[in-house]
Amino acid sequence: GGAWEWAEFWPEAIRPPEEQRADFLGLAPLPGSGDSGTPPIQTISGGWTVAMKKEPKNPDLAWEFLRILNSKERLAKWLASAGKLSMRKDSAEVPEYEENEFLREIGNFLPYTTYRDAVAGYTTVSYYVQQAMEKVAVDGLSAAEAMEWYKNKLIEEFGKDKVETIR
Repeated sequence: GGAWEWAEFWPEAIRPPEEQRADFLGLAPLPGSGDSGTPPIQTISGGWTVAMKKEPKNPDLAWEFLRILNSKERLAKWLASAGKLSMRKDSAEVPEYEENEFLREIGNFLPYTTYRDAVAGYTTVSYYVQQAMEKVAVDGLSAAEAMEWYKNKLIEEFGKDKVETIR
């Protein structure tokens, strides 16, 4: 999940109580490019969904389940408890969501967001990040070795002229 998804980001045993969360988590908008006519900040949204099978055994019941799950009240309460942004504007009208300071603050960034998969190459880069993490966690590579592997995969995929190394 996203960095703001505190309910999934930290295991319950070490998750700070909500009233102490601001002592551990903060938000800082990523600056925009600074180019003339571009937004002052940037952010990317997207990445989770609730879906049903193409041909469920009981399509009417499946659609009813999705309708109930995505109702204003139920969706807002679920997302507020999980620390996830809502795709419904009216979620902010539900007290549990509206009272969540973290979600309110993040909501201020949404006018500047783009859909993550609309950025050319995003899914490939995201996949390689996951693979690099696996190489450290499962295969025992050092972080430096995984980053070198990652850089080489990006060069192989996009070309050396499209990959910039910042040290």
